[in-house]
Amino acid sequence: MAGNDFWTPKKFKLKNEDGLEIEINSSFIFYINVSKEVKTIHLTEPASLGGKKVWQVHWKTRKYGVRKLLELLSGKGFLQVNKYTIIRNIHISGRDADWKYIYITMPFKRTIGEGFESYKNIALPLGRSYAYQFKEHVFKSLLTVKNSEGDIFFISPIDIVLIELSRGVKTLYLNKPTCRNDKNNYILEWHERRAVGDLLSEEELCWFIQVHRRYYVRIDYPFIIVKEGNKVFLNLNRPFIRNIENHEVYDKQIPIGKNHKTQCWEIFGRR
Repeated sequence: MAGNDFWTPKKFKLKNEDGLEIEINSSFIFYINVSKEVKTIHLTEPASLGGKKVWQVHWKTRKYGVRKLLELLSGKGFLQVNKYTIIRNIHISGRDADWKYIYITMPFKRTIGEGFESYKNIALPLGRSYAYQFKEHVFKSLLTVKNSEGDIFFISPIDIVLIELSRGVKTLYLNKPTCRNDKNNYILEWHERRAVGDLLSEEELCWFIQVHRRYYVRIDYPFIIVKEGNKVFLNLNRPFIRNIENHEVYDKQIPIGKNHKTQCWEIFGRR
């Protein structure tokens, strides 16, 4: 086994239901379904099994139930969501209004033909006796965002590229989409009247800069300054790939207010 800290993965070898040996890295476990005979491990990165890439490993064993699996994965951010399911908490992306379901989302974009569609969202039943630990995790580390239809999303501040302000609404432009009904949305309207400074913690707020009375942007995303006549804007530097899924975020042109020009040049002017 590897080290015991949260970021160091645990690597362990097991045999699938056909008796083939495979190495599992805890960093690439999406969630695990547990039955008496078989533990189905769903992955975020494909593992090599018999010369093929697989996204699921069917581990035939009676030795490990849910409790023993949690002990094996201790300290790596795994939580029990119901009687038969373990998830990695960094993949939590939403819930229903009554805390009866938890939504989890794949962390990376998948291309068609590799065995997995991009950013698919999965709803898992949340057992009543396990709800408290999810509430604790969510309220401590994620923003709880409610849209105009009452849908609830969990958003990590790290995934917010920019925030656009209007009366009673904060429009969030995201690096990783929110997912509902097999649709990926990179723009989310947050119906919340409180100021940005009241919604984000002091630690989270230090990663954002106000560039206009209506806009905040992340200082660690690759924004560049663009001049058009007498006006100055910020654009997100486009990655060198075609047909990017989140084109609305990359095509967004953000005005720089006259009171924010100096600070913007200091941060983004040399990129």
